[in-house]
Amino acid sequence: MIPHPLDNPAWSALCSVQAAEGVQPYLHVSKANTRALRLYEHLGFRHRRDISFYRVKKIGDQADRGQGGITD
Repeated sequence: MIPHPLDNPAWSALCSVQAAEGVQPYLHVSKANTRALRLYEHLGFRHRRDISFYRVKKIGDQADRGQGGITD
């Protein structure tokens, strides 16, 4: 069995150091990424607010023909 990289004493130590220094770690994750959301909640992170992600493409790129250039 391969150990999960987050089950590592170094990860735990980093979190402890950050907490002692008053650093509040945060993550940005898409609502669609439910596996990541469950993992982060398991690690103790909590949902604070929703944010919007946008993908902006350069107009004129081959992949953008016929599209507006900004997608949600």
